[in-house]
Amino acid sequence: MRKILVFLILISVFKSSIGLADTHYVSEAGFDEYPYTTWETAADSIQKGINAASYGDTVMVADGIYRETIKMIPGIVLLGSGMNWCIIYPAGRSVRDIVYGADSAVIEGFHITGWQPGHGEFCVGIYNSVDSKLKRISNNKISQCDVGIVQDANTEISINIIEDNQTGISSGFGDKSLIINNTFTNNHRGISLWVSGGPTVINNLIMVGPEDYSQGIYGDFLDSVFIENNLIVGPEWNAVGVYKFSGHFETAPIRNNTLISDGLYGVVRIAHFSNEIKNNIISEGLYGIATYQEDGYTCNPQVSYNDLWNNTQNYYTQEGGGVDTSLGGNIYLDPMFLGGNDYHLQYGSPCIDAGDPNIKDPDSSRSDIGCYGGIWGETYTYQDYPPKAPDSLKATSLNTMTVLSWKPNTESDLSHYLVYKDTLAGFIPDTFKIVGEVPKDSSVFRDYDFVLGRTYYYRLSAWDQTGHQSEYSDELQILATEVGESTEEEGPPLPRMYQLRQNRPNPFNPSTTIVYYLPDVGYQPAEVEIVIYNLLGQKVRTLVKERKYPGEHRVSWDGKDDQGNDLASGIYFYRFIFSGTDLYPLVKPKKMVLIR
Repeated sequence: MRKILVFLILISVFKSSIGLADTHYVSEAGFDEYPYTTWETAADSIQKGINAASYGDTVMVADGIYRETIKMIPGIVLLGSGMNWCIIYPAGRSVRDIVYGADSAVIEGFHITGWQPGHGEFCVGIYNSVDSKLKRISNNKISQCDVGIVQDANTEISINIIEDNQTGISSGFGDKSLIINNTFTNNHRGISLWVSGGPTVINNLIMVGPEDYSQGIYGDFLDSVFIENNLIVGPEWNAVGVYKFSGHFETAPIRNNTLISDGLYGVVRIAHFSNEIKNNIISEGLYGIATYQEDGYTCNPQVSYNDLWNNTQNYYTQEGGGVDTSLGGNIYLDPMFLGGNDYHLQYGSPCIDAGDPNIKDPDSSRSDIGCYGGIWGETYTYQDYPPKAPDSLKATSLNTMTVLSWKPNTESDLSHYLVYKDTLAGFIPDTFKIVGEVPKDSSVFRDYDFVLGRTYYYRLSAWDQTGHQSEYSDELQILATEVGESTEEEGPPLPRMYQLRQNRPNPFNPSTTIVYYLPDVGYQPAEVEIVIYNLLGQKVRTLVKERKYPGEHRVSWDGKDDQGNDLASGIYFYRFIFSGTDLYPLVKPKKMVLIR
């Protein structure tokens, strides 16, 4: 029997090699006539199409929702019409594996969705075992599973969207897969690597949910692992945690990643590990790099050419762990991201051409630090943005001078600040209102020109080395008083949450005003949209579509659509879109009433 099976497989491979491979079709609208070789005779289930195929054949699946589980056969290509239109959904909650792999097979173009994680039986989107080694898993969306992909084989996993799972990919048992160019969103853990032979994890976007102990990439008991050019944002525990290695330990470089994490246990946490951490941006953590030694293993990673920024503590060692920074090259400066959810570097960033000189960018220049530098990086134009508006203005009035101070800007290409002053509230800063210039390395200004008992108003702007000016700071009011007295009225701090206020007046005719707030969420300005919809959900007006800095903003609506036509009386809704992302339910749409 085994000889017959091998003979049939060899015949199938020969058919494929001389161009005799068949295509089988699956469609909800087909007539279900075996062997399903036209759209008119298409099978009514995916498994029927697969069962009709042999090694080298292709099974094409039309739009639809297919309530079934799939068992692949060796060497076929299962090709869906696209992740937005071709959906595989299990028929019941008792299903463990929605798709079960097979040797040298390919699956592309599907949305594979389970039940909500933790409800019903343990659910896996694609199970790819040592005994069923898929060749490629590509261009799929996998969601609502306990594990999106269980990966125990040497497979290319590329260009997938893996979202809303407990774990995105779980990889183990000697796996040496290539995990590249995938997008992970809102999984409790992005990638779990365990008992693994050395997968390569490159160019993935991992946006982790905010749950307790969430992680970007977790590795335990590995032979080796390559973690390069990934963007990991949001995990509470750590962005990359690599722990025990097996006795066959080879290498584990962590290079050219951008890692933004609360880092309660270290943005990068390492144990039993003595390899390199290089060319990474490591930011926003309680600890930047945390190491510890266990069971007598050495843990002293070589740390060089990284940018560790805005961590409470950049290095943390415990239980005999260490950090070797002897090669140098580490910096501790604002990387100057574009802002919002865009972590490309802007012009003037200290991370440009600051990586290891032996590593090159795609354009053959010295590597940038971060996920867009290095051999797997990008070639792109650095946008030259103005500095952020100075904030947190404070002032103290003495009998001989008024002392202003503010939170220093952190841009590396900052040149200086200009201070503006007037005796009228709400003044517009111009060259006639300039009372001083402050160098970039200071955030204090002393004003000796005032009259006791008079009220003055101050504003600031920041300038960079290419002549770009920031927006003006909030206005600060102060009454000049005697020594030791102060009647400072500090400008409001920048908001830390998105806010969309109810329009006023409401109901209205002929116009109304909408107020919204932007938080300080990295480099600004960020792209903002305020969009108005009618009761049918149709967009009638885009009020705002431009880059804005943090703070309060106002916009008026005159009751007209985008073409300038008067709209009828009725109920309308407006919503807030930030950097291309609808902020619902964080910021709910508001209702307003137009009365003619």
